[in-house]
Amino acid sequence: MSESGETSAVSTGVDHRDAQNRPDPSEDGALAAVLRAGHAIFKHPVTPEDNFFDLGGNSLAAFRLITMVTAAGYRLHVEDVFDQPDMRSLAATAIIADRGDDTSAAETG
Repeated sequence: MSESGETSAVSTGVDHRDAQNRPDPSEDGALAAVLRAGHAIFKHPVTPEDNFFDLGGNSLAAFRLITMVTAAGYRLHVEDVFDQPDMRSLAATAIIADRGDDTSAAETG
């Protein structure tokens, strides 16, 4: 456990990675939410280093990804996908959505 009270796979001795060294999308967090959305959209596992557009992403797929990540409790905007197309960088731009915030990310695009 860290000084902030957070636990990680390293500190708990639990490794949530598969044989190809991809984070397990069942883990919590923005990166996991982005990877789960990518997997659902592209129909195969997505790595943190994958580029959204190299995977075949387009503007419609970006809106789908935003919707899925928003449903997981994070806020992203379509511009974020275009500005930060690799999965790890995109997840780093995500912020935890306010529980009372009913603003849709799609409304900003």
